Amino acid sequence: MNLTVGFKLQAGRQISEVLRSAFEAKARAMLHYLSAAHEVLS
Repeated sequence: MNLTVGFKLQAGRQISEVLRSAFEAKARAMLHYLSAAHEVLS
């Protein structure tokens, strides 16, 4: 296996991990905001 290919795969995996965790945090914050807004409106 080529070293640069392995490095790119590893980097890509780490980047996707970071993106997914950031997306999950954003989604969780959004849900929290929506439920809070729902509490206020109801």
